[in-house]
Amino acid sequence: MRLVSVHGENFGVLDGRTLNFDKGLQVIYGPNEAGKSTLLRLVRETLFGFPWAGHDLSWKVGQIAGQATVELRDGQQIEFRRQKGRPDSITGFWSDRKQPFTTECLDAILRGASEHVFTNLFAISLRELIDGEESLKRAGLGDSLFGEGWGGLADYQHVKTELAQQRDRLFKPRGRTQILHKLMGDLSKAQRDYREALIPQHELETAQSELRRFESLVQSQRTELQQLQAKHRRSESLLKALPLLRRKAVLEQEVNAKTLSQGLAGDAIDRMRVLRDRLIELDESIHRTKQEVANTNISESAELTPRQLQLLEQQQSIRSLERELSQQKKIELDLPQRESDLAAIQLRLNQRLESLGTGWTIEDVAARQVGLALRESLQELSQTVQELREQAAALKSRRPDLERDLREVQDRLKSLPETRSLVELASLIERGETWRRKQQQLEDQQLALQFVSDKLDRSTLDVEQRLATAGAAMGREPDQKRDWGNLPVPFAATVKEFAGRFTTAEQSTSNAKRLVDQSEQELRAAKYDLAEFDKLHPALDREHLVELRKRRNAGWDLVRRMYIERNAKESEVNEWLVTGETDLLEAFEALLYEIDQVADVHVAQADFLAKRDHLVARIERLESQLIDESDQVIQHQQQLDVCQQEWRALWKSSGISPGRPQAMLEWLDLLQEVRELEAERLRTNAGLQSLQADVTSFNEELARTFPHQSNPALALREAKTEFDAGQMREQERERLQREEQSLNSKLEQIQSQELELAQSQGQVDSQRSLLLRDAGLPTDWSLTTADKVLRELAECRSDLQHLQLLTKELDAARKSVAEFRERVTHITNLIVDESSPTGAEIETASATVLEALAAELHAAHDTKELLQQQKANANDASRRLIDFQESRESIQQELHELIQSSALPDDVDLTALFSEFQQRRTHEQEISNLTIELRQIVPDLAVAEEELQSESEESLAQQCEETSRQIDELERQIHEGVERLGGLRRQIESWTTENPADRIAGHLESVRTEFASAAENWAALTLAEELLHRVMSRFEKNHQPRLKESVSNWLSKLTNGRYRRIVQTMDEPNVLRVQDAQGNEKLPSQLSTGTREQLFLAIRLAYIEDYSSRHEPLPIVLDDVLVNFDEDRARETLKFLQDLSSDCQVLLLTCHRRTIELCEGLPAFGNVLELVPGSWG
Repeated sequence: MRLVSVHGENFGVLDGRTLNFDKGLQVIYGPNEAGKSTLLRLVRETLFGFPWAGHDLSWKVGQIAGQATVELRDGQQIEFRRQKGRPDSITGFWSDRKQPFTTECLDAILRGASEHVFTNLFAISLRELIDGEESLKRAGLGDSLFGEGWGGLADYQHVKTELAQQRDRLFKPRGRTQILHKLMGDLSKAQRDYREALIPQHELETAQSELRRFESLVQSQRTELQQLQAKHRRSESLLKALPLLRRKAVLEQEVNAKTLSQGLAGDAIDRMRVLRDRLIELDESIHRTKQEVANTNISESAELTPRQLQLLEQQQSIRSLERELSQQKKIELDLPQRESDLAAIQLRLNQRLESLGTGWTIEDVAARQVGLALRESLQELSQTVQELREQAAALKSRRPDLERDLREVQDRLKSLPETRSLVELASLIERGETWRRKQQQLEDQQLALQFVSDKLDRSTLDVEQRLATAGAAMGREPDQKRDWGNLPVPFAATVKEFAGRFTTAEQSTSNAKRLVDQSEQELRAAKYDLAEFDKLHPALDREHLVELRKRRNAGWDLVRRMYIERNAKESEVNEWLVTGETDLLEAFEALLYEIDQVADVHVAQADFLAKRDHLVARIERLESQLIDESDQVIQHQQQLDVCQQEWRALWKSSGISPGRPQAMLEWLDLLQEVRELEAERLRTNAGLQSLQADVTSFNEELARTFPHQSNPALALREAKTEFDAGQMREQERERLQREEQSLNSKLEQIQSQELELAQSQGQVDSQRSLLLRDAGLPTDWSLTTADKVLRELAECRSDLQHLQLLTKELDAARKSVAEFRERVTHITNLIVDESSPTGAEIETASATVLEALAAELHAAHDTKELLQQQKANANDASRRLIDFQESRESIQQELHELIQSSALPDDVDLTALFSEFQQRRTHEQEISNLTIELRQIVPDLAVAEEELQSESEESLAQQCEETSRQIDELERQIHEGVERLGGLRRQIESWTTENPADRIAGHLESVRTEFASAAENWAALTLAEELLHRVMSRFEKNHQPRLKESVSNWLSKLTNGRYRRIVQTMDEPNVLRVQDAQGNEKLPSQLSTGTREQLFLAIRLAYIEDYSSRHEPLPIVLDDVLVNFDEDRARETLKFLQDLSSDCQVLLLTCHRRTIELCEGLPAFGNVLELVPGSWG
C-alpha cells in the first residue's frame, strides 16, 4: 500500500491542506510544530479510525475527517474519506472501476493489521529506538522473535512460565508452602485428630456427675449473693440518711420554739413588707423634691435689666455688624500702608517725567499709547542696523587679502612645465609589476617542470614495481613501454566495494568454519556426557517410553490428518496400527493409557529421564546445527569463489592479472598519482610557454618607449621616476587651479554681499522714519534715543495705572469704614444708659464698641435662657411633690388597716416581725426538702428512724465495708463455677450430640483424595512441560533462523558489516546479544548509542518485511531516527531504506538539514517535501 496523497479537514495545522507523496523514499522536512506529528496522526486515524471521545486537534466547529488516495500492491488505486463519528463513516470509490469503496473493503485490505500494529511496528520514532527492549515489549515483539514473525508463537514463553508456576504451586522438593506440602501436613493432623476423637464411656459419666455438682453449688452461691447485696444496699441507705435525720430534728425544734400571732397569715406579712418598703422610697423622694423646690424659689427673684432687653431687641443688627467686624479691622489696618504706597508712586512718576526733559506731563504719558508690537519693531530694526554695520566692516577687511592671494596663485600656475602623458606611463608601470611577477613565475615554472618530470619518472618506476609486489602481472613484453595515462583500469570505488565483499566473504567463511569447529566440539562433549550418564544410570528403561511417545506423536498426526484435515491415507493408518487393532481412535486411546501407566511408573525417575532427554535433544540440535553450519561454510566458500571470478573479469580489459583487492586499491592510488603528475607536467609546460610569450611582448614595448635603455628593468625604473614627477606636477596644477577658482568665487561673493548690504541699509532708513512717525516721535531721532524714550514712557504709563488703581481702592476703603461707624453709632444711640459710649469714642474705636455690645448681647441671651429653664424646673418639682405626698397618705392608710386586721398593736416593730417570719419560713422549707430526700433514700422512713436510734455512723460504715468484701469474694467464686459449667456442658454436648470420630474420619478421607489428585496434576504438568520443551526445541531448530537471519542481515547492512548477527536462545528468551565480525558477543547496553539504535531499527525492519510478505504492506513512517547515526552509517541506512521503499512506502520525517543533504546524494532521489508552519512547501 502506498499513500499517493492525504488531506485533513478540521485537523489542526493540516486543516484544508493536501499533501502529495512521490514514489520511493519520501523525505518530509520541517521545523518543530510544523505539522510532522500531526501528519503521522492523520495517516493513522484515516486508515484505522478516529478516537471515540473528543479530538484535541479540532480547531473550529465542524466535522473532523481525513481523505486519502491509496495505491495497492497490485496497482489499483482507491480514493476514500473517513469522517469521525460513532462509528466513523467511510465513503469512496475504486479509481479504475469507479465502484463504491466501503468500510468492509478497507477492513479486507487491512486484514491482519490494526492501529496497534501500525503504531508499534510501522511508525518508528527516535523514542522507540532509545527505549530499545522496553519499546519491543510495549509493541509485543519480544516473544515473537522465535515465532513466525509478527503474530507467530508469541505466547510460548507465557505458556512455559504458566506450566512451571502451576507445577511449583503444587510441589517443590525443598518447599514448604506448596499445595502438596500443605496437604501432607493436613493429612498428618487429620490422622492425629481421629485418634484423639475416640473417647471412653466412663469419662462421659464422670463429666456429667461433675456438671450436676457444679450447678447446685452455683445456685446456692447466687442466693447468698442476693441476700448480701440487699443487706449492703440497706446499710448504705441508712448511712446516707443518718445526718439528714439529725438535721431535720434540729430544724423542727427551732420552728416549734417560735410563736407568732394566730391571725397572722403569710400573705399579710408579705404585703406589709411591700407597703413598708414603698413608704421608705416615697419619703426619700419627697425629701429630694422639697429641696429642689426650695432651690428653685431662691432664683425666681432674678430678672433681665432694661439694657439687656434693648440688646435683645437689636440682636439681629448687632449680629450682622459682628460678622463684618474682622473685615473692617483689616481695612482700617491697611489704610496707612496704602496711603504711603500712593505717595511713593506719585513721587517716582514725577522723577521719570523730569528725566525725559522739560515739557513732558502726565497728560502726555496718557496720550502717547505706543503698542508693544511697535516697540518690538523698533528694537528689531535697531538690531538689524547693528548687524549691517558689522557685516560691512567684515567684508571690507577681507577684500585686500583675497586679491593678493589670487595674484600669487596665477603666477605659480604660469611657472609649471609640461610633462609626458601620465596615462601611458601609468600603464607601463602597472604592467611592469605583472611583467616582474611573470618573470619570476617563468623561472618558477621552469624549476617546477623539471621537478614534476623527475617525480613522474620515479612514480612510473614505482607503479611497475608496486604492481609486481601486489601479486599482479602485466600481459606485455619486458621492453614494451606502458601508457599508464590511458590504461583502462576499474574505478577505485568499484575496487573498494570488491575489497569489502572479499573481506565480508572471507570473514563469513572463517566465522562459519569457526562455528563448525565449535559445534563439533560441543557435539563431542554432549555425546560424551550422554555416554557417561548411561553408565551411571543403566537400570532406567527409557527406550520403551521413548518408543511409545514417538508412536503417540505419529498417532496424533494421523488423527489430526484423518478427522480434521481429512488427507490421511488408509495405508498410513494400517501401517501405524499393530496386530489386533482395527479402530484408529480406540488404538490411540489405548496407547495414551499405556503411556500414562508407564509414565506413572517412571514418575519417581522423572528427573533422570528429563536430564537424559535434554542431553539427547541437545545432541540432535547440535547435529542439525552442525549440518546447517557446514552448509553455510560451503555457501560462503562458493560466494568467495564467485567474487574472485568477478574480480578477475573486472581487470581483463586492462591486460592485468590482479592481486588482492586491497593491494590493488593501493596500486590504483599510486597509478592515480602518476596520472595526476602527467597531467600536472602538461599543465606546467603550457603555462611556461604562455608566460614566455607575455614577457617577450612587454620587453619589445619598453624598447620602443625608451630606446636609449637596453635593459627592461632600467627602462621601467626611468618610467617610474618620470611618472612620479609628472604626477606631482599635475597634482600641483590641479590644486592651484582649484585654489584660483575658489578665490575668484570668494571675491564675487564679497561684491554681491556689499551690494546687498547697501540695499538693506536704504530699506532700514526708510523703515526707521515710518516707525518714528507712527510713534509720534521726531523722524530725525536715532533708533537708540527713540527706544530709550519709549521704554521710559512705558514705565511712566505703568506707574500712572498703578496710581489710579490705588486711588480708587483708598476711596472705597474710607467709604466702607465711614459707613460701618455710622451703623455702630446708630445702634449705640438706640441703647442709651449711663454706660453707653460717646460719639467720639465710637469714631475712634468703633470696633471695640461693637465687640463690647456683642459680649453684652451674648450674656443677656444666656441669662434669658437660664431664667426660662429655672421656671420650668420649679413647676415640674411642685407637681411631683404633690403626687408623692398623695401616694404616701394612701399607702400609710392601707398599712394601718392591715395591721389592725392582723390583731397587731399599732406600734408593732415591723422589721423584727419580718425577720422572725422569714426565718421560720426558711426552716419549714428546709424540713420539707429533707423529708423528700430521706424518702428517696429510705422509703420506709418511720422504720429507718427506729433502726437509726441505736446505730452510729462508724458501725454503719463497718457493716458496708464487710458486706462489700463478702460480695466480691462470692462473685469471684460464682464466675469460676460458671466457667467450669460452660466447659463441662460444651464437652458433654460435643460427646453426646456429635460423632467426632466419624466427622474426622470423613475429613481424613477427603484430604487423602485431594492429595492424590494434586499428585496426579503435578505429574501431568511435569510431563506437559517436558513435551512443550521438546516441541519448542524442534521449532527453534526449524523456524527460528529465518527471522533471526532477517534481523542479522539488516543489522549487517546498517552497521556496514561490523556486526553480523543477533544471538538469542529459548533458555534465555529475554536476553538479546549481537555478534561482531570477529565473533565477539555483546549486550545492547554495551553498544554505543547509535549502534544500539541501529540494532532495534533492524529488528523492526525485519518484522516489517515478515509482515509485508504475508499482508498488504503499510506505509513506514520514520521520525528522525538517524539523529545519533554517524554520517557513513546514516548514508548507508538511507540507501537501504531507498531499496526497501520499492516494496514498502517509506516516509522519513526530519527537522535536520543534514538528513536532506545525505538524501540528495542518493541515486534517483526524488523531491523533499518541506513543511513550513502555516503552509506547505
